[in-house]
Amino acid sequence: RSKLTLDLILLPFQPDSQDAANRIMESRAIWGDIFLLVYSTTSKKSFNGIQPLHQAICAVKPQSVIMIVGNKQDLKHDRRVKKSEGEWLGFELKCPSCECSAAEGYESVAECFQNAYREAVRRKKEKRPSLSPKPLRSAFGKVFRRNSTKGFLLTPHG
Repeated sequence: RSKLTLDLILLPFQPDSQDAANRIMESRAIWGDIFLLVYSTTSKKSFNGIQPLHQAICAVKPQSVIMIVGNKQDLKHDRRVKKSEGEWLGFELKCPSCECSAAEGYESVAECFQNAYREAVRRKKEKRPSLSPKPLRSAFGKVFRRNSTKGFLLTPHG
């Protein structure tokens, strides 16, 4: 069973990639492994700020999990960002995306966090070195071949 420690850092920023990069470097966010980039579905300006922030995070933490989250999904009458635009941005930036509404309860928000966590676990499993016999056999073979061909093996002097 996996254990997750969550340290949530909220960084308001101006949609300027240099400002975002500086704020990330100055904060504890530099140690983050998962980043949720949240925009309001009622604000095109907040949506347009996601890409520069994504670039700033990738410059500082290229291996991190980044998820794009559209909030205020419930305010359909004020919507300025289509769901398809959020999905397309996620596709373009090669990161998962979702929409939620904090006002409608915690379930959709929790689902976004769970999806980000699952992605982080999946990537961590991909990075683990294999302990299958073939790579071990190959490594041992290289060590012993190197030693035997260079005469490093101990032999009795007679």
